[in-house]
Amino acid sequence: MPLLPKKGSVLVFSLIILSIILSAAITVASVSITNQRSASSTGKSVQSFQVADSGIELALQKIYKNNYADLNAMATGMGGGASCAGGTISKNNVVGGNIKVSFYDNDGVLVTCAATDWRDKVVRIKSEGSAFGTTRVVETAVAAAVLDYKVCFGSYASPSFATPSNSHMHETVVPSTWTNETCRAHIMGMKGGAGEVRYQLKCFFSNGSTSVGSISSINPGTATAGIPGTNCGW
Repeated sequence: MPLLPKKGSVLVFSLIILSIILSAAITVASVSITNQRSASSTGKSVQSFQVADSGIELALQKIYKNNYADLNAMATGMGGGASCAGGTISKNNVVGGNIKVSFYDNDGVLVTCAATDWRDKVVRIKSEGSAFGTTRVVETAVAAAVLDYKVCFGSYASPSFATPSNSHMHETVVPSTWTNETCRAHIMGMKGGAGEVRYQLKCFFSNGSTSVGSISSINPGTATAGIPGTNCGW
């Protein structure tokens, strides 16, 4: 008569099978959760990188296509409530995130927001992009603007620009060392009997940008009056 398996042995065997199935299910679930977390983290990192890269592109666009007096003016030009503090421009809502763009000189020191010679100093930009609690950083070098030539512009009218009976304009390509005072002396020497004189320096750079100094309107009878505080160039 054949021997029948004991009921206790069947129960043990069933528990072993169930344990193996449960272990496999837990392993699959754990791997799935890990993959989901990894995909989510990668997506956030990519988004933060895109935000940081957009910060670099925005800053370079403002540098090469505009003539801002300082970084405060650049922040205003970016719009959207952007502001500059400590050499860093902050702006929210940039392609789904926030940016902090910092401007460094050759010694790695932040250029101040009010520095009017910032174009001379800035050689590197760092952009931090934040999105969904993740931050990425992008850096780039800034090409220096090389002065191609400088122009002294002058105009004079008699008796005045408001009621001119006679007026002239004059432009002269001048050395890069010229200042507004040099330009003023040059134009004053050509004024003849004009009743009012205006002059201004203009700078033209190799990257296609331009910069102009303050326009000054003076009475030729006052030799030292009307010298503006802003020269062109950087």
